[in-house]
Amino acid sequence: MSKTSKIFFPNLNGLRFIAAFVVIIHHLEQNKLFFGAKSWFHEIHCFKLIGELGVTLFFVLSGFLITYLLLAEKERFNTIDIKKFYIRRVLRIWPLYYLVIIMGLFVLPQIPFFHIPEFTEQVHYKFGIKTVLYFLLLPNLVNNLYAYMPYVAQAWSIGIEEQFYYIWPWMVRYTNHYLRTLVLIVVGMLMITIGLSFFADKGTDISAASAETKIITLLYRFFSFLRIGCMAIGGIGAYYLYYLKIKVLRPIFKPITQVLVTFAVLLMTFLGVEVPVVNHEFYSLFFIIIILNFAANPDCLVSLENKTLDYLGKISYSLYMWHGVAIIIALHIAQLINVKIDDFVSNAVYYVLTMLISVGFATLSYEYFETKFLKFKHLFVKIQSGSENSTSESNLVPELATSNPEIDLYHTRVKQPQTITSD
Repeated sequence: MSKTSKIFFPNLNGLRFIAAFVVIIHHLEQNKLFFGAKSWFHEIHCFKLIGELGVTLFFVLSGFLITYLLLAEKERFNTIDIKKFYIRRVLRIWPLYYLVIIMGLFVLPQIPFFHIPEFTEQVHYKFGIKTVLYFLLLPNLVNNLYAYMPYVAQAWSIGIEEQFYYIWPWMVRYTNHYLRTLVLIVVGMLMITIGLSFFADKGTDISAASAETKIITLLYRFFSFLRIGCMAIGGIGAYYLYYLKIKVLRPIFKPITQVLVTFAVLLMTFLGVEVPVVNHEFYSLFFIIIILNFAANPDCLVSLENKTLDYLGKISYSLYMWHGVAIIIALHIAQLINVKIDDFVSNAVYYVLTMLISVGFATLSYEYFETKFLKFKHLFVKIQSGSENSTSESNLVPELATSNPEIDLYHTRVKQPQTITSD
């Protein structure tokens, strides 16, 4: 086995935190509605949209990193160790996922402090079916079939990531036509979703619809949630970077592209721009350009590299999974200190309280629970990613060494260890 250099992708932990942060803001405003407080959730559309886009950014980022790691592993070892891949994902995802599911289904609904009007009562509706689906890592089906589930609703995206992992390492292992396969995934998902949209009932209540319409509508909702196309777009970005397709990367890395893409995303989000049916794939195209610049462009106009953002990004999975609990605690504290959450100052108090409690919960979860499992990941790593001292599987990549100065322009920070390591 040849000695291999390692490079880590900078800024990506910062991007993770930004994605988690906007999801928290989305749910902050949404939970105000549940408690009858004044909310901007429906008044200002971007508060609804940012949560959805934050999750989409997670999907694109995950597809980018996982694909890059799999390409690196296959090139170096001529195969993908599927068993070790799944063990790593289990150690990273399952412990916290199942802890939150158990708390959300069996513990928190029994505590009056965590009661959410109109929704806690619905937890026990079809409880057995919901429990089975959650434990089978199919939380997205619960979201499609039933009402909002407090404290565990956010798990739908974890299920979708797991479902992507069921297929993608096998595809990378048994095909050399990576780009074609990724494009087919994107196109196939779009065709299915668009086709179903013509016949689905777009209303929220389909109880009066015919059996055929109900089935089509449920399938449409399922595929609308199934953002595998967004993850595949992230994988396409990884392909172009891994194989250094300079004709594609050069225009993406230009300063004017960075400015225009970032401005376009911010403006469209603020205005609440949504493209019917294909909205998340549409935004994913912008996100992968942003990710590529942050990850691999030495002339990136913005840096997210600092210790605070790096750590917040490292615990972003915990932030995402626990923030629902933090929001309810913050709401109750606000009520205790007579903050009515109806003006700028009281909202600032509510937001700060929620973020402090979320970070506190996430830190405790990461340091005293998740790391107990993560410390075993190195036993199953062949190609690892993350920051130099990271325990996660997401930021390190094989050397992009080349004598071509044009390609060398796109090198990131090269290290010289004997193995490749990552999150």
